[in-house]
Amino acid sequence: MHLTDSISILPKTHSTTTKRLQSVGIQTIGDLIQYYPSRYVDYSNFTTLDKVQPGDTATIRGTITAAKNAYARRITIQTVMIDDGTGTLKLTWFNQPYIVRMCAVGLTLAVAGEIEKKGTQITMKPDEYEIIKDTGPGTHTGSIVPIYPQKKGLTTRLLRDKIAAVLPSIDPREITEWLPPDVVRAEQLMSYAETVMTMHRPKDMEAATKARTRVGFDELLLIHLSNALVKKQWDAQKVTKPLHLTPQIQTSIEKFVSQLPFTLTSSQQHAWKQISEDLQKARPMNRFLQGDVGSGKTIVAILASLLSTLNGADVLCMCPTEVLANQHFVSFTKLLAGIPNLKIELVTSTSNKKSSKSKAASISSKIPLVMVSQSALSLVEGNYDTSRLTTTNSPAIYIGTHALLTDAREFKNIGLVIIDEQHRFGVSQRAKIKERGAHSHLLTMTATPIPRTIALTLFGDLDISTLTDKPVGRLTVKTYAAPEEKRESAYRWIEKQITETKCQAFVICPRIDEEEQEEGKETIVSMRAAVAEAARLQKDVFPKLRIAVVHGKLKAAEKEQIMSDFKNHLYDILVSTTVIEVGIDIPNASIILIEGAERFGLAQLHQLRGRVGRGNKQSHCVLFTSEYVATPERLNFFAKTQNGQELAEFDFRERGPGDIYGTAQSGTSSLRIANLFDYALVSHTKELAEKLLERGLTAEIKSRLATIQFGSIAKD
Repeated sequence: MHLTDSISILPKTHSTTTKRLQSVGIQTIGDLIQYYPSRYVDYSNFTTLDKVQPGDTATIRGTITAAKNAYARRITIQTVMIDDGTGTLKLTWFNQPYIVRMCAVGLTLAVAGEIEKKGTQITMKPDEYEIIKDTGPGTHTGSIVPIYPQKKGLTTRLLRDKIAAVLPSIDPREITEWLPPDVVRAEQLMSYAETVMTMHRPKDMEAATKARTRVGFDELLLIHLSNALVKKQWDAQKVTKPLHLTPQIQTSIEKFVSQLPFTLTSSQQHAWKQISEDLQKARPMNRFLQGDVGSGKTIVAILASLLSTLNGADVLCMCPTEVLANQHFVSFTKLLAGIPNLKIELVTSTSNKKSSKSKAASISSKIPLVMVSQSALSLVEGNYDTSRLTTTNSPAIYIGTHALLTDAREFKNIGLVIIDEQHRFGVSQRAKIKERGAHSHLLTMTATPIPRTIALTLFGDLDISTLTDKPVGRLTVKTYAAPEEKRESAYRWIEKQITETKCQAFVICPRIDEEEQEEGKETIVSMRAAVAEAARLQKDVFPKLRIAVVHGKLKAAEKEQIMSDFKNHLYDILVSTTVIEVGIDIPNASIILIEGAERFGLAQLHQLRGRVGRGNKQSHCVLFTSEYVATPERLNFFAKTQNGQELAEFDFRERGPGDIYGTAQSGTSSLRIANLFDYALVSHTKELAEKLLERGLTAEIKSRLATIQFGSIAKD
C-alpha cells in the first residue's frame, strides 16, 4: 500500500465511510495516516481481576461465559460475563444490541475502563472493547490508545480501525523527511517518518509526547513559512496608484486634525505615523490595526482615507453589517464635510424607499455642511442604479457591506481598501474585496484584542499597529457579575437611573425566539429570548418606560429605523441580540444588562460592554447568567478587568483560539497539535522560518508547503 493510493482501496470499507473520510479532506492513504489523534488514553495496564480495586482504570482479558439482552422501558441493556481465571467481570452496555451478537460464548474479549463493585460482583461499563485472538496489545485495548477528532460521522473507533489496518503495510521510507537534517538535529526532533508512525501507535506516553512535539513544531514552522512567503510576495508588488504626502497634502491633513472635536491619543498618532509611511511606499501596505473597544480606530481609518483621496485615489471600506456601514457612513461624512469635491457613497442592500428617505433626511438635517454626492443621496433615497455608474476622476469613498462585492461598476482608481472587523468575513469575501482594489493598499481593522501568539501566527504576514489608549475623558465602565437574587433590585436601580438621569439602556439576550432552542445545548426555561424578554420587561418590569426590540431577523430597514429611533431617544430601553455588538454609537446609553453571560466569550462580552461608556456619563455593565447557572470565575475576572488584551489572553487560555477567530476563516484549522500558548516556541519557529527562507527553501520544504492551506487575509 502506497501513500498516494486512494482511500477507496481500504479493505472492508463502506462507500458511506469513504465519502465521510473524503469530506474531512482524507483522499489518500497518506492523508489518512496524517489525520492525527488529539489525545491518548493509557489502557496498557493489563491486569487480572484478583488484583483490581474499585476506581482503577484497567484492561481485563477474559473468556466470554454469557451474553444477553434485557429490555426495559425505551432502552435495551446488554450484559456480558467474562472469566479471566481469577474471577468474573460483569460488563454492561446500553442500547447497543450488536454487542451481544459479536460476543459469542468462548471467544476472548478485552475490555478497558473503570472498575466498579456491586456487592461481591466486580463490574465495568467499558470505555473500549474488542474480540482478540492473541495475548498482545489490541487496537482499542492493552496499549496507549489514540483518540481521534470525530467529524462528519467519523467515530474515533472507526478511524482507529482504518488507520490500524493500513499502518503495517506502509513502508516508512515513503514518508520522506521534509526538514533539513541540521534543523532536525539542532532542534532534537524525532524523525518525520518515526513521528507519523508513533502518533498512531506510541509504545508509551513519553514516545507520544515526543511525536506530538514534532508535529506541533512542524505546524508552527509551516504557518510561519507560509506567512513569510506571502509577505515576501506582497512586498514584491507595486501599487497601481502611488500615494504621496506632499507639503500641500501634509498641511491639509494637519489642518483637518486641528479642527477635530477631540485630540488624537498618543497611540492614534503612532498608528497614523506607521500607516502614512506605509501609504507612501511603492509596495502595497498590508497593515492590521487592532484597538480596544472605544480606542478610536475609525479616525485613523478616516486619516488614511483622506490621504488617499487627496491624492485623487478612491477608497473601498467594507463592513460586516449594515448597521456598522451606516455608522461609518455618518462618521466619515460628518468629519470629512469640509473636504471639497469628495464623494462619500453608501453601498448596502437596503432598497426600502420610505426608510431610506428618512435616513437621507436625518443625514441632511443633523450634519451641517455635508458634502454628500448626488449618487449617495440617490442611494439612500432608493433610486440608485449601479449599472449606469462608473468611477470618475473625482475622489470617492465607498462605504458598504458585502454589497460592494456585487456592485456593478468597475473600480479602477482604488488607492486604499479598508476591511473592518475582518474576521467576520469569509475567506472568499475578503479575497473579492481585495480583488476590487487590486495592487492597492490594504488596511484591516478589528476591535477584538488578539493574544500575542495568535498575532504571531495567524497574522504573521501582516504589519500590526495597536491602539492602546482610550480617548481623553472616557470613563471606565463599572461591571458587575450579579447573582440571580439581585435581579429585582437591579431592575429597580436601572429604572431609577433612566428616570432621573434620562440615560438609556441595552438589554442583551443570546437568542431571538424561544422556538430557537438548540437540542442538547439549552432549554426554553434557561435562556431568555429577545422578543419574549422585551414583552416581559414592558409588561411586568418597566411598564412606564419605552422599550423596543431589535435582532438579526429583522429587515435591514426595520433594524436601521429602530436603531435611529433609539439614538433619537424615542425609546428608553433597547432589547437586542448581539446584532449591536459592533458599530453602535449611542453616547446617551450608559447601562447594558447582559443575559446568559456565561454563553459568551470574554472578547464578545468586551465588545458588548463597549456599547456603553461612549458619553460623559458614568456607565455600568450588569451580567446575569442563565437560570440555575452559577457565576463562572471568568465572569468575575471580566468584571474586574477592563484591558481587552488581558481578557483575550484569559479567554484564549480557557476557551482556545476557535472562540477568538473561527477556524473556517483563519489558519487555526491547520494547527491541530501545536501549542499556541507557548510564546517562546511560537517566536522561535517564526525566527527559524525567516532563516530558512533567507538561505533558500529546499524542494522538500516547498513540496510540504504545497500540501497545506492557511487562511489569512493576505493569502486570500
